[in-house]
Amino acid sequence: MASSLTTLTDEARIALDTFSGRAAGLFSPSLRLGVTGLSRAGKTVFISALVHNLIHGGRLPLFEAQKSGRIARAFLEEQPDDAVPRFQYEDHVAALVNDRLWPDSTRAISELRLTIEYESASGWNRLFSAGKLSID
Repeated sequence: MASSLTTLTDEARIALDTFSGRAAGLFSPSLRLGVTGLSRAGKTVFISALVHNLIHGGRLPLFEAQKSGRIARAFLEEQPDDAVPRFQYEDHVAALVNDRLWPDSTRAISELRLTIEYESASGWNRLFSAGKLSID
């Protein structure tokens, strides 16, 4: 009897965690992207350049939200999973911009959280609030 009560309590805790996670996702959605490719294909430079251009309002002519001025701001936040090493964005940008060197390759899985605050393209959605999307 005690083990079944413990199992029910564990299942209830898991259900509550799942529910709260999904409810939080309605107000602050997140998107997880993975960048894969062959060795030395430019994955590190691609990620660094994309994040840098979003944070600093760079030219992204094919990204409609940026082109039309609906991106209010983009900024880095604490990553959601401390067990995964952080992508060394600042070091890679420093190598590219300051030293004019190709950055060292990323050798293992790493993570970075970029949050974008934007204005919805839909007039109806703009009435309620500005949008916010976290990209990991």
